[in-house]
Amino acid sequence: MEVQVTNTQTLIEVCRVEELQDGDFKSFNYNYDGYAYEGVVINYRNNLYAYLNICPHAGIPLDTSQEGLFNADGSYLICRKHWALFEPTTGKCVSGPCPIAPLLKFDIQEIEGVIFVSPKM
Repeated sequence: MEVQVTNTQTLIEVCRVEELQDGDFKSFNYNYDGYAYEGVVINYRNNLYAYLNICPHAGIPLDTSQEGLFNADGSYLICRKHWALFEPTTGKCVSGPCPIAPLLKFDIQEIEGVIFVSPKM
């Protein structure tokens, strides 16, 4: 569900807060400027963060396997195509062939127990 907040801001409903436990993630789809994109909301240490689900190096989604979006110990987001690691709180690349750019971070809001994201490019 999309909610128009202002003339320039659209919020995308992702899920209810209780559906996203620590270490979980939830993908969402949205359109921007005529193109379809996928974003992801993560719960890292009981804080919520949202990113464009595209590795800045490989140009593919981070969660391309059933192993999930986090590395084995849950401390970093991982691109399983080339094993780049990203800080969950900032999207900054800390390891791998991706120091050119961080993950694109989105604004996130909780409204009456529902997680909304404001994707922008």
